[in-house]
Amino acid sequence: MIHRGVHLLACAAAAWAATTVSFPVAHAAAPGSSSYAIDVRLDPIAHTLSGRQRLHWRNTSDRPISELQFHLDFNAWRDPRSSWMRELRTLVGEVGFSEPERGALDIVGLRLLGPASRELTGTERFNAPDDGNADDRTVMTVPLPGAIAPGGELDVEVEWRAQVPRTIGGIGRVGDFYLLAHWYPQLCALQTSGWNCHQFRLSTRSSDDAASYDVRIGVPAGWVVGASGVESPPPASGDGATRRFTQEDIPDFAWTASPAFVVRHGRLAAPPLPEAKYYGPPDASVRQPKSPTFALPSWRAYILPHPS
Repeated sequence: MIHRGVHLLACAAAAWAATTVSFPVAHAAAPGSSSYAIDVRLDPIAHTLSGRQRLHWRNTSDRPISELQFHLDFNAWRDPRSSWMRELRTLVGEVGFSEPERGALDIVGLRLLGPASRELTGTERFNAPDDGNADDRTVMTVPLPGAIAPGGELDVEVEWRAQVPRTIGGIGRVGDFYLLAHWYPQLCALQTSGWNCHQFRLSTRSSDDAASYDVRIGVPAGWVVGASGVESPPPASGDGATRRFTQEDIPDFAWTASPAFVVRHGRLAAPPLPEAKYYGPPDASVRQPKSPTFALPSWRAYILPHPS
């Protein structure tokens, strides 16, 4: 498991540098990890994401599990009553977020797939395990029709819609620039004793289990997309463009998109990594190669080694 706060720090650094680097890194999947197959489409006019995902999950704990727990982190910016917004006000005072600038993540449909298929829409509930805030919607619990024994598996389909907030905490949008992490319903971490799930707060960051991802991202024609993992040939798409990225054994899938990005190719010698793609504005040609050359050795020295 990897700390969500560390991942947010990395996203914030990428936003500050206005540069995104995509490395073709591959690893063997962690035993018992979840897998996500996600189709998402960005509407840059409404600033929304429309998504459908299929989640395959295995109970790696030592006890039966009777519910699934998800992070819905974009709900931290849903309204002034969320725990994140309440805590921010205590630090800096009133926050000037107009309604169009706020974020949200709403569930449209929930279905248990397979031989025991069942409609789960409407059974979900929100809970606040950290502070008891009944208005916070960053943790969602979905009861299952029957307990899943240790080693048991299931498949769930989730349809959802997200409102992308203006950039805050290194995530969101500025103009036609989008930097997205924690943008989809994401399973909480499962420990041997059960779920370890925490609200999205200023003072609390939870851990997520590594998972495998197969993500198809739909954007308008002419937009450039950079994302976690390896870009794969996309399926046939209609209007606009669909980009596909796959990666195993990562704690989250992050991506960025803009029509202003220019893609450049290069290699990093320290740390030694395969070919890198740089995504950024046309006037960032000097800064782009220098940013990851400085950032990745520092990440390795002070946090943890970059996978190579």
